Amino acid sequence: MKNVFIFDFDGVIADSLDVVVPAYNDIAADFGLNPVASKEEFTELFNGNLYDGLQEWGLSSEGLESFLKRLSDRILEDIENIPLFDHMDRILERLFDSGFEVLIITSNTSRIINNFLRYRGVTQVKEVLGVEDGKSKVDKINKVKQRYREAGIY
Repeated sequence: MKNVFIFDFDGVIADSLDVVVPAYNDIAADFGLNPVASKEEFTELFNGNLYDGLQEWGLSSEGLESFLKRLSDRILEDIENIPLFDHMDRILERLFDSGFEVLIITSNTSRIINNFLRYRGVTQVKEVLGVEDGKSKVDKINKVKQRYREAGIY
């Protein structure tokens, strides 16, 4: 069995804040949320679980799915403006060529990540586990550990 290398997406593979923050601000008021004044303020959402943070900021649990759909649509409109971090394409290629299975575990939607990977020509990622696979990254990591019991996971 191949060893597995797990990455997060936002802030690790891609520098997405310059697209995500304006997308959030564009739709925030429609969901009873306040716009953010800075990237730093937006990243406060990520201090714990993103979805808990959104609810603490005032998003109802009933509105979460609709919010995520609108946010995803808005981000996809600007996908070409999200850059890979420097050298990340070579890092992913080297891991893949060394026999690793590369996975992404993210709070983002798989739809956004897969579109981004296609747009950037990144083909080394075997699987994306997004919000559709669960809100908790810890739970998703545990699922990967179960699936790859015999492998090294990094």
